[in-house]
Amino acid sequence: MHDQNHHDHDTHAHIGDLRDLHPAAEPALTAAPVELTRWVTSHSARLADLGPGADPEGPLHDLEPLRDLVGDARVVALGESSHQIREFGLMRRRILRFLIERLGFTVYAMEYGAAEGRAVDAWVQGGSGDIDDLLAPANGAAQGNGADGAGGSVKGLGQPAECGDTLRWLRRHNSGAAQPVRFVGCDIPTAGGSLRPVLEPVAAYLTAVDPGALPFLNTALEISEPLAGGTVMVPTYARLGLEPAVQDRLTAALARLLGRFTDLREVYTERGGAEAYATALSDVRAAVTTDRTQRAMAEAFAGTPDGLNLSARERYLADTLLELLDRSRPGIASCSSRTMPTSSARSTRYRAHWPGHPWAICSPGRSARTTFPSR
Repeated sequence: MHDQNHHDHDTHAHIGDLRDLHPAAEPALTAAPVELTRWVTSHSARLADLGPGADPEGPLHDLEPLRDLVGDARVVALGESSHQIREFGLMRRRILRFLIERLGFTVYAMEYGAAEGRAVDAWVQGGSGDIDDLLAPANGAAQGNGADGAGGSVKGLGQPAECGDTLRWLRRHNSGAAQPVRFVGCDIPTAGGSLRPVLEPVAAYLTAVDPGALPFLNTALEISEPLAGGTVMVPTYARLGLEPAVQDRLTAALARLLGRFTDLREVYTERGGAEAYATALSDVRAAVTTDRTQRAMAEAFAGTPDGLNLSARERYLADTLLELLDRSRPGIASCSSRTMPTSSARSTRYRAHWPGHPWAICSPGRSARTTFPSR
């Protein structure tokens, strides 16, 4: 035993680096095929430097190859990027500038709550407030009575600094633009984390046009607020401990609220106007979608996933984009996001599996490509 310990000691004494413990590795990659190298060389374009000291508002000549790629498309999806990487945010800003300044795009859409996005849009059009405050993460559940819309609102999801800088540029651009660019959110509230951002404005709307519908809304707020969090993951875990009957009360309250909006469309329009009705209806649909999304994810985590139920948020994102295009004609929508809400970047169909529970989920990109097959 003594001799073995002595031997081990001598062996460890010769190890000067932890890498010495690893066996020699085979080369991980072989040389790229000559044809691939030639193709990349002939199709690549050198972009402007994004390093320290680079001017994000400098010339855009290096992005001219995008002109032919975009062509006459009405939607350009910038897609997903690794989060919290500064250079991706800077590149997105330059591409957005090119689309707006050189190609005439008129809408900047993000995977951001549609209701929360209205306040951001007002700011980029020159409104008051502070963009960092608008983009700040929520500090817990907001307090207040849903029946009168009082109380603090849940703020938007936290965004990287580059997002705020892009919106500041957009505000400066709009101050002198003949056709200001709009900012639009395409997502459910706080990425599915809370119903309050959409139910609060609906409460204010109903107070004026139909106070009799407020009990449905207040029931939804009463049940959902203790579950709320910064993203959908918080209420998803909270719902695992929620009694099925309580979950059904929440779903039923939202269903009755949506039914009332649908059945009384002409009454609501006469009392509050068509535009206000369309906005409030969109918020109610977002609340219903949020509930379905939270329930579907909770069921998946509980071991009983249903892939079709997990498509609710994707459907809402796609429909929001298509409605935006209808309202923007003949304008052009430019779509970007933190996690790709719209036309592509996610695969047309992707699959995931729990043991014994495969499913396929339709992405918003699939819907957009179905509607606009040429792009």
